[in-house]
Amino acid sequence: MGKSNDVIIVGGGVIGCSIAFHLAKLGVSVTLLERDLIGSHASRVGGGALLHYLDGEEDDPYRGLVRSSHEMFPRLAEEIRELAAYDIEYLQCGVLTVTDDPAELDQYRVFANQFARMPDAPMMIDTAELRELWPFAHPRYVGGVLVAKEGQVNSPRFVHGLALAAERSGARVCEGRLVTGIKMEGNRVLGVTTSQGDLAADLVVLAAGPWTGLAGEWVGRRLPVRPVRGQVVHLHTHKQAMSVIVQAPEAYIHQRADGTILVGATVEEVGFDCRLTTEGVASQLRAGLEAMPALSDWSFKGAQVALRPGADRTMPYVGKLEGIDNLIVASGHFRNGILLAPITGKLVADMATGSPIDPRLSSLRPDSN
Repeated sequence: MGKSNDVIIVGGGVIGCSIAFHLAKLGVSVTLLERDLIGSHASRVGGGALLHYLDGEEDDPYRGLVRSSHEMFPRLAEEIRELAAYDIEYLQCGVLTVTDDPAELDQYRVFANQFARMPDAPMMIDTAELRELWPFAHPRYVGGVLVAKEGQVNSPRFVHGLALAAERSGARVCEGRLVTGIKMEGNRVLGVTTSQGDLAADLVVLAAGPWTGLAGEWVGRRLPVRPVRGQVVHLHTHKQAMSVIVQAPEAYIHQRADGTILVGATVEEVGFDCRLTTEGVASQLRAGLEAMPALSDWSFKGAQVALRPGADRTMPYVGKLEGIDNLIVASGHFRNGILLAPITGKLVADMATGSPIDPRLSSLRPDSN
């Protein structure tokens, strides 16, 4: 199969690119294989909101990993800027979750109190404060909860920035390289079969997004990762429409640096059907107008669709498959791929290089419940 690569990564979305970057900066020989263009699927469409507060127990390992990943963004943005001269538009802007139901405010208050001891604790927002943060809000909203230190990135720029930084650090990034199988001898992976021939590897990482479940069949394993379609609409205004990311009952809404307003996203269990649909686009336009009536007079830029990697649990699958020493799975991140990309890249790099493993990783093992 020719000269062996230390690591081959299957999939050039945000997860694969983050893994490639974290491995390459450790000096590992890594080749990333993407069948299309880098970041051409879910990473291209993702809104880029970094929402790191989750329900659950304070000491929950998964919650800890989410927070750790969130905290990595400022430094990671600087690394990409230094290595690749590329701006991923990281911004700490805050996330405002709003409601039109006074009774629901009591639930928000319980949520805020749950994290009251944290340095970036959620804050209750009254009607007047809501109007100040979000001037174009529908008048029916009565208040909400603000997490001021939440942030956002421009998700297409983020994945491309990671790929550029990985290349600058020595990784080989190959677009238009379709992987069609995994070569094995007994329980050991030897490499991959591609549209342009076989490649040998000491370790293979499956980061193929919604196609990871199909890739599991190459090694005779069931990987419960499936496609979930998401449709997002893009609008535009020259006005500063909002200073925060908004989570309304109907949709999430936020504004990028260039004035683009994203409204999304649908959650559709339709298999590998990746079409923009009239109903999908219309539903997001309705959601936007219900939240911000002023949108009716702003420019319609277009809409995007992608398949996200859904899992059979709330957590993604990150870790080695039992019985196969040199195959790592990193998939099933669903709507949190952008947020979890930094910590996923670091965890996989640690596993690949024999570094001490974060004990919280055990909760993400593909064979754990």
